[in-house]
Parts: sequence; structure tokens; C-alpha cells
Amino acid sequence: MKKHQNHRYFTAVCIASAIFAVLLCLALFLIVTGDRSELDRMEAQAAVFLEQMEQAADSARQSALAGAQDNFGNSMPGTPDASSGIQPGPADSASGKSTDETYVPSADDEYYEKITDAIRDDLPYGVEWQECDLSRKQEDASFYALYPKLTGEIRNRDYLNEIIEKQALLYKNYCQMYVEQAGFDSCHIQCFGYVTNMDSEHLSVVFDQKFYLNNQSMPGLSAINIDVETGTILKKEQQFNYSTRLAERFRKQCQKQNGLELSENEWPTEMLRKLLSSDGGIFFYTPVGLEIGFNYNGVNNQFGWMTATIKDYEEYLKKM
Repeated sequence: MKKHQNHRYFTAVCIASAIFAVLLCLALFLIVTGDRSELDRMEAQAAVFLEQMEQAADSARQSALAGAQDNFGNSMPGTPDASSGIQPGPADSASGKSTDETYVPSADDEYYEKITDAIRDDLPYGVEWQECDLSRKQEDASFYALYPKLTGEIRNRDYLNEIIEKQALLYKNYCQMYVEQAGFDSCHIQCFGYVTNMDSEHLSVVFDQKFYLNNQSMPGLSAINIDVETGTILKKEQQFNYSTRLAERFRKQCQKQNGLELSENEWPTEMLRKLLSSDGGIFFYTPVGLEIGFNYNGVNNQFGWMTATIKDYEEYLKKM
């Protein structure tokens, strides 16, 4: 699956500096690990985010020049056209979470079509939904999150719920800061959790995270993958061999699944391999298979995420 959004060029460095700081942070979305130190890592990520925004705001106040697009010198090449790829389903009017009850992913599917819940009620454990709605009296800032909480019999349930909640609420304290310190007219952040896989082996929770700064939409994706038998978080660097073979497989599947041609000239195999294995890399389980991909930012102030389905992924697993 691929998602991104076109935006018009910004006209002042003050806005570009702050947006650029956000892009840097979005590129560092965590694939959450199972160590206790993960909570500390999340808090450190949030602290870095705040520091970058404060620095961007200071820089913005000192320099307000035209031609802001030049600040995006680190943009990735070959960003696809906004008209291609799979788009999100219709949004529920109350929460904004994409809903599509007509799509039920199956192991028989050729590939995974869109992020959706795949919740079961025949397992020892279950999920219930939690909501966090922090809206100010003014209409210039808000934070909303909808995320699952584990119930029933699963190892380390309290710890796992703590990790899930921490990821869902990671940016809840920043909306007011963006408006009052960074100088934005408005800031709205939404985080919608999906249980994309739920069985006796793997539980995957995917977060569709959206930043709206001055009405500019910036999507990002992160995931938490759990070994149900042990109650531990699965780390991608411990699970998979991010080989050139896997990168090439991803390239071919993107073209087939998303209609997106990642040419070797603009997207070299080694670059794809590094993106998949980086902190911005994504993996999560679905009834169809394993979904892998990465968050990206590209030319013309486009950014978002792309994923592709790997059905027979066992050959890329590390030998334990």
C-alpha cells in the first residue's frame, strides 16, 4: 500500500524550518521493541522532537525569506504522483478512523489492500478500545487518539498495554506548543490504531498518525508487533534479514500492488534496503501475509508511507 499527499510550496523559511523539523521526527517513527528500555526510548524521542521544534521556531523568527522549497534538500527522489496507489477508506464522521466493512483480508488474497481491523473473538485474549480527546476551548489545537487495550489472558499484558498507550499518545502534549511557541496558526494531531492481525502467534497494532499544521496534512505510519506466546515485542532487526533480495522483492511487489515503479536509477536497491531496515521502516502482520515498507519524505513537499505484501516471508527470517 502507498499513501502520500501533494502540498503547495511554502513561501517563507519560517514555516519550512518548522515543517522540516517535523519531517525529521516523522522519519524516526519507532518500530517498538520489547525491552523495558523502550519506554525510555519513546520519551527520548519525544524530547528530541520538542527540542527540534523549539530550534526551528527560533530559526524561523530570525529568517523569513521566500523560496522555502530549497530547504528540502534531503528529499528523496522519484516521489510518485498523488493519483496513484491505494487510498484510505471512507472516514467515520465521529473519529476520522477509516472504516470499510466490505474489505475482509484473507490468506487467499493476492496482496493486502488497505489497513483495517482484523479482530477475532475466539482467542484467550481480546481487545477493547480506548479514546483520548484533548481539545482546547479554542479551535486552533487538538489531539485525538483511538487505540486498543489488551484484555483477557496474554503474557505481560500490563506491560504491552503500556507500550501501546505510550506509542498512541506520544505526541499528545505538542499541539499547544506548536501554536504558542512555534508560531503556527493551528495544530491538530490524530492517531488511529488498527489491530491488523490477531491470532495465537502474532498480534500487530498499526498506528495511522496524522499531523495537520496550518491545514497541511502530514501522514505517518508506525507499528507494534507482539509475540503472543511469549508476550514480547518483536524487533525487526532481530526478526528479518534485510537483504538486497528482499529489497528487490519489495520493488517488484510495489509495482504490482501499488502501480508504483521504483526505478533503479532513482531508488537504488541499497537505498531501498536501508529504508526498510531504518528507524522509519515498517513491518506488521496481516491475514494476507507480512506487510513491509517505510515512511518517506519527497520532492515538492510530498511525504507519507508505502508498504507492500510479502506472503512467503519465512525465507527472510533470521535463524534463531
